[in-house]
Amino acid sequence: MLEPTCGRLNAMNRVLTSIAAACLVFFSSPPASADVEAGIWAAERGNYKMAHAEFLREAKRGNPEGQVRLGELYFRGRGVDQNYEEAAKWYLQAAEQGNVVAQFMLGDQYRRGLGVQRSNETAMGWYKRAAEQNLAQAQYQLAIHYRDGIGVPEDENMATRLFEKAARQGMVAAQINLATRYWRGNNVTQDRVLAYAWMRKAAGQGDMSAVQKLKGYARSMSEEDISAGKRKSLSLY
Repeated sequence: MLEPTCGRLNAMNRVLTSIAAACLVFFSSPPASADVEAGIWAAERGNYKMAHAEFLREAKRGNPEGQVRLGELYFRGRGVDQNYEEAAKWYLQAAEQGNVVAQFMLGDQYRRGLGVQRSNETAMGWYKRAAEQNLAQAQYQLAIHYRDGIGVPEDENMATRLFEKAARQGMVAAQINLATRYWRGNNVTQDRVLAYAWMRKAAGQGDMSAVQKLKGYARSMSEEDISAGKRKSLSLY
């Protein structure tokens, strides 16, 4: 019933750690001030001490963009000693103002117990707020929690819906999980054409595990079904 099987928790931890590290790059809102822009410019050139000064100035003014970027410096130990508690402090201030990156990162810290008391329930609350803003990473993490009953009662239907929301935004891990569900018929009507279509989406993004899984799927399918899966993949999103 669970996918991926044996090593799924370690694999998911690696995926989510990578998401946490990259989150600001892909999901930050546009800079709200010249000071934040200056901080970004400095950080891109490796001058993290200057970036820290610029972000701190804006963070103290209550600018959520400055707060979330300052939190990131503390989370990753860039220009400052790595300090998860300090990161959580600034993420919280930004998250309470609706910053989706901060909400996701704070959820991740509560899930992992980094700088805060570990709490799956609190993590879920922040992930939900980020997911409501349509952040694919938060939707994916919620799906994992509902699938495995972490911090919430197990709910496979909700897990499937959330995997699909993230998959339709192009998230490879969600596409692979959704494809696996349809291939095996895990809490969905088995549909190997649709499974092939979703796995093809993931493989098309260069994920080598998806490429190998797609080849395995093809060995068990007729040429007619493979063709149908290819056509289906073109209309998924």
